[in-house]
Amino acid sequence: MMNNKKSIYIIFTILSILMLCIVLISFGKIKSDVYTLISLDSKDAYILESIQKRESKTIMFLSSNLDLLKSFEENHLFKEFHLKQDITDKFLENLKISSLATINTKIYNMIINNPDEFFLENAQGLYSPFIFRTISSDFLNFSSYSTLLMPSNFTLDLKTQTLKANYEGKDYYFAYATINDNFKSADLISFYTDSKAKALESQDELLVMSSELFGAFANKEGNIESVFMGTLSLILISILLFFAFSSWKISKLIIVIIFSFLCGLSSAFLIFDYISLFSIVISISLIGLILDFAMHFLGYVQNRHIKIGDIRGFLYIFLIGLSITTLGYALFIFAPMNFLKEIAVISIFSLIGAFFSTYFLLPIVLENHCFKSHRYFEKFIDKFIAFNFFILKYKRSFFGFIACIFILSIIFLIHILPKIDFKDDIRNYSSLNAELLNDTKKFIQISKTSAQNSFIAIGFSANEDKIKKERSLLNDLNITKYNGASNVLLSEDEQNNLKNKLIKYSKDSHLMQNYPNLGIDLNLAKKSLVDFANLEILSFDKFNDMFNPAQNPLRQFMFDNNTNLVFIDSSVVLPDNLDEILAKYDASYFNLVQSISNNFTQAKEYAIILKIIAYTLAFLIFLYFFKFIKACIMLGIILSATYFSVILLLVFGVSFNIFTIFGFILASTIGVDYVIFATNKNLCIRERYFGIILASLTSIISFGMLGFSNTYAVFGFGVSTALCMFLSAYFALLYASYKAT
Repeated sequence: MMNNKKSIYIIFTILSILMLCIVLISFGKIKSDVYTLISLDSKDAYILESIQKRESKTIMFLSSNLDLLKSFEENHLFKEFHLKQDITDKFLENLKISSLATINTKIYNMIINNPDEFFLENAQGLYSPFIFRTISSDFLNFSSYSTLLMPSNFTLDLKTQTLKANYEGKDYYFAYATINDNFKSADLISFYTDSKAKALESQDELLVMSSELFGAFANKEGNIESVFMGTLSLILISILLFFAFSSWKISKLIIVIIFSFLCGLSSAFLIFDYISLFSIVISISLIGLILDFAMHFLGYVQNRHIKIGDIRGFLYIFLIGLSITTLGYALFIFAPMNFLKEIAVISIFSLIGAFFSTYFLLPIVLENHCFKSHRYFEKFIDKFIAFNFFILKYKRSFFGFIACIFILSIIFLIHILPKIDFKDDIRNYSSLNAELLNDTKKFIQISKTSAQNSFIAIGFSANEDKIKKERSLLNDLNITKYNGASNVLLSEDEQNNLKNKLIKYSKDSHLMQNYPNLGIDLNLAKKSLVDFANLEILSFDKFNDMFNPAQNPLRQFMFDNNTNLVFIDSSVVLPDNLDEILAKYDASYFNLVQSISNNFTQAKEYAIILKIIAYTLAFLIFLYFFKFIKACIMLGIILSATYFSVILLLVFGVSFNIFTIFGFILASTIGVDYVIFATNKNLCIRERYFGIILASLTSIISFGMLGFSNTYAVFGFGVSTALCMFLSAYFALLYASYKAT
């Protein structure tokens, strides 16, 4: 016997060490961004992944303090840091060649439609003390109108060789960096908070925009939530167990909890390339389920010394419970969303670990211990049993009351269902740092760039004028607020039109008189204008070939050689015939927030199908072990618990996202456990009450802790699961009392 005990200890110790090593070396696989939660179709996923990969490591800055930005250059967090624009001979050569092709759209329209105003302003501008002539041969300084010097809302400050924008009378300097691949989230957050503090100290402003920074804060908050909810859950469960068993020796159950979680996490890390932090936070709530086996066993051996052989009588009922619960989680594997598959794997292997550690290890650890409930807990059990028997004395009145509640709930559903929006919103699935979110909003306002979550992908054929097609599409869609290649480059037709107009204007004595009126040599002005007009017309591809990838102003708009992206402002209202117009131009519209939200909505519909399958499987299991009428009653208990849980959540205004649906799936599966244990005739009514109450309360506490989450989706999952578990357990206890009368 001693050798068997020693062997079991050795086996569990070795397994625990191995699994702990797997978990520790796999922490880098944990991802915190919301995109790890989704499962889009191949086209959407490919585009999303490409944009994510291209932009994820980029961090951008705007600050009124240029010296503060300069201080970031040597920071170890960054692989590359770009503040100054390289005004190299190559850049000046490209600027000279492309000055006409890249003339600012606003200036282009002024030249075409209002030449009087343009030439007067140009002539007067030549006397400005702030003028900086980039190209010496460009006498009229037309190159200063190039988008190469005025990207987006920025202008190139040639004195400091930096990009800056003026907003509400204040200059903001722009910089961007590429974050190292092996950076630590804590270091990135520390850099952000320290930099913001320095800016505040010098009474300057610093704005930062970075998806990695959002992820770092989400990671930090997720870790805090996990520790907080896990710790609070353990404390409350420990207090409950102390009152239930009146001995701190019950704390040895922590061995079961640790071993079970190691089984779940190590298995998930071995199976998946990465794990969503969301999955780990939710899986913390497994503590209650992990202790289910132990609660039923300890309820049976109460008030007597535990012997190793006592557990053998529970093998059959444990295997049934394990099969049913893992089957419920296994349904998650068929869900279209990866993180639900992760939760399924973590949960299934955690429960398998709970079964093995409870059946083989726990009786050895607790051998010869005798547990007796605290008198307050015993009184609670006795009064609870008495209360349920009292209710069942008036069963007709009780069932009549339930029938009235049911009728009222139907009326309530008829009233409220038309008002409910069952579409999901991705914003419910992440918790964004408020300060960083405000930074991002102001950054977009100042730079007048479009957030990269709504865009149009335009396909091109060979030799097609890409800018002309893009501009034509945007005109048909009546979109003026956007960020695309046509903000950088004129179409070939526009360039040709501009050339012709400028040559015509050079012969217009009225327009050209603006220069001699201000003492500028007329012939010199004419020559400069004609020279500018004679610049080469540049196609999209030719302009693109002039730049290396790092300095190419078109790079951010090129998805591949045959597809360009146009990023649209969030305020744009798209026409009703959007699909028809897009088809005409071989274009597709993508709204990542909308696409992902639709993905969750479709998953919700899929979840309802899984729910029906879960009920069908539960009924078949009941039918296998019990008679038809009894199987119907037992399934009815679970259906009733789910139905009234739905009603209560609707009454309190909890929205039905994908997580509340899967919460009900999980809770109803566990409810099957409670109903089966309620019919276990090998236990007296009090032992059944003890086991179900403890098993349900530990689960309700652990899932209920998710209600403290700042992320609404986690909150919804925890509340729906805890509430449905509570009603399932209570109805199961009522059924046990009913059968005992």
